[in-house]
Amino acid sequence: MTVEELMDRIESCVEQAGKLTITSVGFHSSNAMASNKTVEGIFRSFDVVLADGVAMIWASRVLGRPLGYQHRIGGDIVASHLYPIAASHGWGIFCLGGGNSGTVCRAAANLTQAHPDLKIVGTHPWYAVSDSEDTKMADTINRSGATIVLVGMGQPRQEAWIAANKDRVGAAIFIAVGGYFEHVARLAECYPAWVYRWHFNWGYRLLREPRRLWKRYSFGMLKFAFLVLNEKVNERRKT
Repeated sequence: MTVEELMDRIESCVEQAGKLTITSVGFHSSNAMASNKTVEGIFRSFDVVLADGVAMIWASRVLGRPLGYQHRIGGDIVASHLYPIAASHGWGIFCLGGGNSGTVCRAAANLTQAHPDLKIVGTHPWYAVSDSEDTKMADTINRSGATIVLVGMGQPRQEAWIAANKDRVGAAIFIAVGGYFEHVARLAECYPAWVYRWHFNWGYRLLREPRRLWKRYSFGMLKFAFLVLNEKVNERRKT
């Protein structure tokens, strides 16, 4: 699925009063799914699961189901393409997540400044999830009249929240966006244009946050490569 095809599907879903849950999967979340069946089940419950990162493109080609680079779509790309469409239809957007209330409020203010016709109808920071708090949060979103909910709590927490709460919330579209609010709050693009052009997202993040990410990108990538190659071997044995 390309981003253009996804935008068409979102518009159709809203027009038909349906619901659509959207997330993206990279090598880190793929590793989490491989080691945790509950996490795997949560991701499989989503209506749209996009390939996020060059590692997923590589894996698709190794496994004989090749995707092009136009199919590499993260939550930040989905959101940025959706804003003009949401503004033209008057759809309200609720921003849920970010590290604290200041982060998500700044992100919403910056989005409104960049897209004056965009309707941000509510914001709320990440919170300690419980059934009672989820009910309160669902009521808050419902009162806002939001059509779209952007959820940025990190994987797999954000996917778990969407899966657990989509039926309580009257919104049509739920999009898991990871650390998107943090980037928007400081008026920083998730990645500069040259990073997208050269498909160097992982390297750019590693250079910016080496202490936090070096284990994920070294051991994590090795684990992911092993899982993909093992799957390839198993497929050949079956034929």
